Amino acid sequence: MSDLADGIYFNMPEEVYHALPRLSVSGMQKALVSPATFWAGSWLNPKKAATLAASLAASTSNLAAAVLDVLKAMHPEMPEPDPEAAEEATKAQLLGKAYHTARLEPELLEVRFVRALDKSDMPKGSLFTGTEMGKALEELGEKKSGSVAEQAERLVAAGYDAAKVWHIQLAEWEKARDGRTPIPAEYWEEIKSDMELIRSTPEIAALLTDGQAEVSILWTGDKGVPMKARLDYLRENGFTDFKTFANPQGKHLQQCISDAFQYNRYHVQAAGYAEAVELIRTGALEIQGEATEEQRELIDAIYLHDDLMECWYVFQEKGGIPNLLARRMRFFEVPINTTAQHAGATEAQQAKMDRATATPSLWFTRANIEIRKAKRLFRNYSEIYKPGEKWRPFNPVSDMTDM
Repeated sequence: MSDLADGIYFNMPEEVYHALPRLSVSGMQKALVSPATFWAGSWLNPKKAATLAASLAASTSNLAAAVLDVLKAMHPEMPEPDPEAAEEATKAQLLGKAYHTARLEPELLEVRFVRALDKSDMPKGSLFTGTEMGKALEELGEKKSGSVAEQAERLVAAGYDAAKVWHIQLAEWEKARDGRTPIPAEYWEEIKSDMELIRSTPEIAALLTDGQAEVSILWTGDKGVPMKARLDYLRENGFTDFKTFANPQGKHLQQCISDAFQYNRYHVQAAGYAEAVELIRTGALEIQGEATEEQRELIDAIYLHDDLMECWYVFQEKGGIPNLLARRMRFFEVPINTTAQHAGATEAQQAKMDRATATPSLWFTRANIEIRKAKRLFRNYSEIYKPGEKWRPFNPVSDMTDM
């Protein structure tokens, strides 16, 4: 069942991407845990599909309608989504978008979002409730009845300091908001701090500039598996993924990052993204839909790139700890005896020697094996189970051996 055409999509809304009935890089990571884990969080699960459909129905994107039709065709009797769960998910998504915008598109942060007015911003002695305003009105000889908005207006009209009336300040803030998404003050300060930390580290800031954020790539993989990937940041010579991490066990920093790669299967993600980006570089995919001149120039530059695109991961520690690190993923390793021959050779000659002798790195080899396994699991389970049917294990009963 088709959704959107294969290709490169700029500015695809997040809700549309997540609802696309295609195997994603994160989907492969879940499938490697178990096919049932993948199924539960995918469009194949009627409950999850209902939540995805609800977000699409609320979307103003032209792409949303096409994907919504596909979900409805898969699940004709789709259950109603849980309103409370959907609301919590939306709050989390908005907060995540704000953090992502600050890190990847800082120039757009205050265009899309605004710091919410907080009661702690008000001066000492401010009035917040109808009871408090009623008492103040009574002292001024004014009637205290009516809604809180009416009470607030009456207070100011009677000469009370408007700067100390919460509802007046809130109404003024609402006018200035101008449609932007409010972010609670406690998170806003952290978001701004994140942004300043990245921009004050030139080597890392360079990995998140002169490119495009949130680029969606759709393609058809081997044996017809429909695939999708969404890159945090795409540049003309590589791509960057941004990760946050916590270190509650107090591990050595390098060990903490190494464990994150292993247990979160970031190597699978890196290799999956590389597959998608290589299709762009080799001209197998084209831009779909609208794109700016700058975006088209980026893809044209990638078409002209001679070598495999670089993959970088940027890690930022949570909790206000200013650990900000970047790690490049080497897809191929060059033997030491080859690098010893670099002396006196031009840059082009060095690159040619490196390409001729390079072999896949161990992590890249392992990632490609796991990706093939994830695709095979997806294909096999898709053929056995219909949409809506739970993906149960093929071998639920077996022996536990020494192996």
